Amino acid sequence: MRKKKISYQNLYTELEGFERNGVCILIDGSHASPLQVVRAHMVREEGAYMRDYEVDKNGHIETLSFININHTGKKKKKFISLFSVLIHLSEYMITCYKVHHKFTQKIKS
Repeated sequence: MRKKKISYQNLYTELEGFERNGVCILIDGSHASPLQVVRAHMVREEGAYMRDYEVDKNGHIETLSFININHTGKKKKKFISLFSVLIHLSEYMITCYKVHHKFTQKIKS
């Protein structure tokens, strides 16, 4: 039990570092805190979580997803994929808006 407690503490410390650096943490497509992720790992009975890292064009981690591989059916995977596409699309739209705004500010001045 002592080893598990240490590994949960290490996981929490690791995830806190990701969160401090602005990495979005998800469990099965929903936003989660480091504590929520650790709790999910602690209460799982026979489940296992797979990590999925999404990186930006510079190789920096943007999103860290934990996906319960024992409970993901085709329907769930489709939802997660669609959710990921929507997130990327909204991020792209925000970036386009920011570029357009900077460009119009330069033209005005």
